[in-house]
Amino acid sequence: MKAEYSASNYRNLLKQKEEFISHRNDPVKEQVKEQVKSLILVLDGEKSKKELVELLNLKGLRNFSEKYTSPALEGGFIELTQPDSPNSPTQKYRLTAKGLALKKEILEITR
Repeated sequence: MKAEYSASNYRNLLKQKEEFISHRNDPVKEQVKEQVKSLILVLDGEKSKKELVELLNLKGLRNFSEKYTSPALEGGFIELTQPDSPNSPTQKYRLTAKGLALKKEILEITR
């Protein structure tokens, strides 16, 4: 028996696909990546990008924003100390309440 698809069925399938994709790409609902967890664990107080790279023992800044700070910012785990000047040479990062809660949860799990 061959499945028949009407325009209505097709629209429903597209809607389900869009909902699945938007749910999958939602940083709050998505599993926190290991790089973000690492960043959260080393971030105490306010730290510059250079300080974070050193604390994480990374070789350089290449891909640092893409893999660490951008996902953490988008997920609401960290914030900029100077949100109006994101490219300031004195820019630093700090944990948000959400980031502090996740850090506490990670530390409790690893005890």
